[in-house]
Amino acid sequence: LPPLDDTFAKSWEASDVKGLREGVRQDLQHELNEKSNRTLRNQLVQSLLQPLTFDLPESAVLAETRNVVYEIVRDQQQRGVGKDLIDKNKDEIFNVANAAARERTKAAFVFQKIAEKEGIKVEPSEFHSRVFAMAKSLEMPADKLLKDMEQKGGTEKLVEQILNEKVVDFLQRHAKIEDVPA
Repeated sequence: LPPLDDTFAKSWEASDVKGLREGVRQDLQHELNEKSNRTLRNQLVQSLLQPLTFDLPESAVLAETRNVVYEIVRDQQQRGVGKDLIDKNKDEIFNVANAAARERTKAAFVFQKIAEKEGIKVEPSEFHSRVFAMAKSLEMPADKLLKDMEQKGGTEKLVEQILNEKVVDFLQRHAKIEDVPA
């Protein structure tokens, strides 16, 4: 390992070892805060959705199941899982995907109702900011990404994603949150 000195710190764009340690500490704290916030948001959504029971349109559930199956298969392929193993577990993949799709569909309906009732909307500037950020992370022009999304029907999904995030933000701001022992 290289020595932990100012030269090493400068290779990581820190002024010295003390600055490097502080930067690492801040990064770890930020990561912990993000994880805590995600956990809180997930618990908030679960506590909202869990007691609700209503019939879901099977066409919407099947469409979302298909999306989740594609996500699972793509993820497994990226991890190096072979097609034969994926085929062998297709029933299990479908069952997991269907359960996730039911939750997503349920959340989509509830979030849509909350957005309507509370007047939550996605502004064009929010949409374009998200497209720009995505394009930057993908290292491609924003107009090309937008055209690709329009051709594949991805713009509606992105608007829905932003709206859902805004609804959860709204819920988080207005929720009565209490810490309880694990």
